[in-house]
Amino acid sequence: MNTKRDKFLNTFTKYIYRDRMVKVITIKDESYNKLLRIKRKLKGSFSDAIEHLVEYYERGEHAKGIINLAGSVGRKDVRKDRLRRVLRWQG
Repeated sequence: MNTKRDKFLNTFTKYIYRDRMVKVITIKDESYNKLLRIKRKLKGSFSDAIEHLVEYYERGEHAKGIINLAGSVGRKDVRKDRLRRVLRWQG
């Protein structure tokens, strides 16, 4: 039977949870432990840790380390046989 109280609770519950849907995901133990370390470092929740990682990736910061290495090896340090092998592998 739908009483006024039931209707109120139903509406109230929809209002509360409308914007805060909870999702369940499955991850490996190794991934969980890494995420836990990030969570603790941020002093936040798992959602905060995931958002931090997504924002880090979207900003392109994950690739900056490689770009910073550009020019760090001089021509005299390059082994031509290995360079040829890399160029063959790419093309």
